[in-house]
Amino acid sequence: QGKLDKPFQELKAYAKTKDLRPGESEVVTLSFATDGLASFDAENSRFLMEKGRYILRLGEHSRNTEICAVIDLDHDAETSVVTDILQPDHPLETVKPSPYREEIIPADTVRLQLHAEDCITAMRISQIEKTSVTYVSEAMDYQPYIQDNSYKMPFLCTEMTETVRDCRHATFLDLCDGKVTPQEFVASLEPEILVRLVTGTLEETPYKARPRLKRVLKPLKAAQTSGQTTAQFVSTHGIPNIYLSDGPAGMHIIGCAATSFPVGIAMAQTWNKELIRACGYGYGKDMKYYHVTIGLGPGMNIHRDPLCGRNFEYYSEDPLISGTTAAAFTRGVQSHKGCFVSIKHFAANNQENDRLSTNSTVSQRALREIYLKGFEICVKEASPATVMTSYNSLNGMHTSSNRELITDLLRGEWGFDGLVMSDWGTSSEKGFDLHAGNDLIMGGYSAQKIIDMMHHIHPSFETDGSVKEIVRSTHFGMVKTMITSWGSFRNEAGGKDTISTIVPADTQVSEKVLKAIHSGLAEMTTQDDGSHLVTYFGTDRGAYLCLGDLQACAIRVLKLLQKSEVIQEINRRH
Repeated sequence: QGKLDKPFQELKAYAKTKDLRPGESEVVTLSFATDGLASFDAENSRFLMEKGRYILRLGEHSRNTEICAVIDLDHDAETSVVTDILQPDHPLETVKPSPYREEIIPADTVRLQLHAEDCITAMRISQIEKTSVTYVSEAMDYQPYIQDNSYKMPFLCTEMTETVRDCRHATFLDLCDGKVTPQEFVASLEPEILVRLVTGTLEETPYKARPRLKRVLKPLKAAQTSGQTTAQFVSTHGIPNIYLSDGPAGMHIIGCAATSFPVGIAMAQTWNKELIRACGYGYGKDMKYYHVTIGLGPGMNIHRDPLCGRNFEYYSEDPLISGTTAAAFTRGVQSHKGCFVSIKHFAANNQENDRLSTNSTVSQRALREIYLKGFEICVKEASPATVMTSYNSLNGMHTSSNRELITDLLRGEWGFDGLVMSDWGTSSEKGFDLHAGNDLIMGGYSAQKIIDMMHHIHPSFETDGSVKEIVRSTHFGMVKTMITSWGSFRNEAGGKDTISTIVPADTQVSEKVLKAIHSGLAEMTTQDDGSHLVTYFGTDRGAYLCLGDLQACAIRVLKLLQKSEVIQEINRRH
């Protein structure tokens, strides 16, 4: 026993035999990298194989294993050094296991010797710079983000600007042909276009963009699914729209037939990666038929509690099974050109009830060895095109707003180069999401609210003292959404900032104002002329989202659209 407590046994490798007839046998080979024996040393942000004896066991299940080999390591061996991130938001009490009784090793057991001096330490610390780069077209007048704003982004980065070629007439087709770079293309687009590229369509409002195309293209029309990206700029810029369908036990296509596949837990219980890959291949065939680009799955969180309402969709309590099963399904789906998965829910979504507001406090070691490990395996083995963040907070921060999780770990350490999307209708701060690298906000969000984050917009009030409201039709016309004109000001009780408006003496104060006063959100005083001064409390956030964060997310959305082949389908139809 070293300083890092270890479980009695952990799964490191498994294999599935073919169907065996009575009396028939088959030899299978199991292997794993020895760095899989390392434990996470949070004190030094590293994975460490401690000096001592490692007992290998073989068996048909976890409760029936026998010692088959012993590995002796002569000194501590540091297998990798990682980024010091994702600290718990409050102190945790670590439960210590009972000491293991000394085991008798059979005399004929295979014995292997490892030497620490032969270990090569992998440096996996994120090299991503703590900056936000805004690309500015030549002759464009851009005012950088105000760094001394009192309202700070979590994981605030310095904004840098980089001048690029003026490509004001470029189209998405030019981007696909390599005539312009992604940086030049996004620098040529108005923020009003960029914000619609990084949000789904459920709260989309129209924006009249100046056409750049010299040909006629129309949006791709497909069966109604769980969500889609904007189709507003197909005809003007050639930027295609794509469809996303929930899963992974079968696509959610309204009014159309789709194949039903076994749920995740049943798939994992087969221990058959080839069979699971075949299920993924079948799912991808359905996607191809219905012109769906992204299947929202596989779900691969850990079975932390048997009562978790999503356990049927997740694979296992074991991170290795979860990771390898998800990787097999991913390879099956993505073997179809232009079809992609979105592994979810990243990360530590440990319950279904109240998951919009729950906070999972997890130690760095538990995260690295259990809750994140399956995702890491899938990313490195199968290169999923997209990752979906979760509703819950992790160590006090919404996962979709956690730059350490998305940028430093997922992209910086694991090498993920795809798109990150949010789950549908999260309660996170969307400006924080974009800054963190959560590229696509699903199923949609108000474009004007994101624009407001980039400018210091003052609230607009009615003459009765209430904030102006605009009713918009969303969710395909089925829902009416109220947009309040608070601009950069966030109204909250106890806020250090205030904003005031005058209600004339001949105007009755709104009931909404009186409710705000009762809730501690505002106060009102009567002036000598009979008018009323209504003062709201809150936080004046100013301009707190820089253009570069928005551009970076749009670039990754465009990169996926380039791989989707939807533009070829649009061309074929028109």
